[in-house]
Amino acid sequence: MARVREEETWNEAEQMSDESSLEELKRVLSESKAKAKVADDMANVVIKAVIDDDLNIDQRALVLIAKAAKALLAEVLNEVESGWSRLAAGGNGGGHQCSTTYHN
Repeated sequence: MARVREEETWNEAEQMSDESSLEELKRVLSESKAKAKVADDMANVVIKAVIDDDLNIDQRALVLIAKAAKALLAEVLNEVESGWSRLAAGGNGGGHQCSTTYHN
């Protein structure tokens, strides 16, 4: 009976950890989506300036904007990849923390 109770307690703790990991992933994705939008807007400024040549922005500023957009997108990709990895690993670096092992 005590073993069943221990397993139930562990399962509840694991479920809470999974829910917490999922909430963290949602937060990361939300933040990443906002950053990606900013990077997209920056890239559109560069594209519009180059193609339409109607924005009064010098070449040096365009290069800086393009580099900043690229860096921001790289950051977004790293954050999302990291979030998925943490979720796949159970949210705590690859496994659960349990001091009891069960053998049949």
